[in-house]
Amino acid sequence: NAILSSEELDATPQVKIGFEYQDPDGKDLHRQIGINFKDGNTDVYDNGYDSWMFDKQPTDMYVKFASDTTKYIIAGVGKFENITQIPLIIEMANAGTVNIMLDESAMQNVTVFLRDITSRRFFNLSKNVVSLTLDAGIYQDRFFVTFGNESTLGVDDLALNQVLVYFDNNSSEVVVRKNNLSIQNATLFNVLGQKTYYWKAPKEGDEIRLPVKGVSNGIYMININTDKGTVSKKLFINN
Repeated sequence: NAILSSEELDATPQVKIGFEYQDPDGKDLHRQIGINFKDGNTDVYDNGYDSWMFDKQPTDMYVKFASDTTKYIIAGVGKFENITQIPLIIEMANAGTVNIMLDESAMQNVTVFLRDITSRRFFNLSKNVVSLTLDAGIYQDRFFVTFGNESTLGVDDLALNQVLVYFDNNSSEVVVRKNNLSIQNATLFNVLGQKTYYWKAPKEGDEIRLPVKGVSNGIYMININTDKGTVSKKLFINN
């Protein structure tokens, strides 16, 4: 393939996926992965559509296909179809929390999802930032970018995605509006992945409040275990 002009590439259906984390010095880092679609492209290097990763960090994310050992930060694939799945590899130097989001989409009426094979869940990247708390290691064959619409999700996934979580500054409580789910427990983590709070079997009701005292201001991650699966949300606590 010939090298494309910027105008030609801009006209190509594409999405850009963001990956954010904090390094050991507390610096916020952002990696962007580009995925573009063109009939005739392959899962190996296509000149003008693919870009190799030259600056991989100890904690990072990239695309790598089963048919190729190359790590890509821009991946050109074949003609777009709803069944398309793009494999994301996540490397974690240490246990901690990372965020995955949709930075940009040039595809109208297409919803972008993050699929987690292990939890059998689809996260709607078109609407939400997805926070993942992961142990150190390389995560391969687990996370995929997929496409479709809301009907792609099952009933359980829709219920989980509609759970609302926020921090009430006035009462110093995490508020969970749980969309008729039964909550078993909840755990609060700091950005280093360290457990900060644990609540067991909170009381039932449309809204529950989880008291938080004595924690530093900043960004936290809360995992809420329900009868339909786990909800993970990012919180900003400002006491």
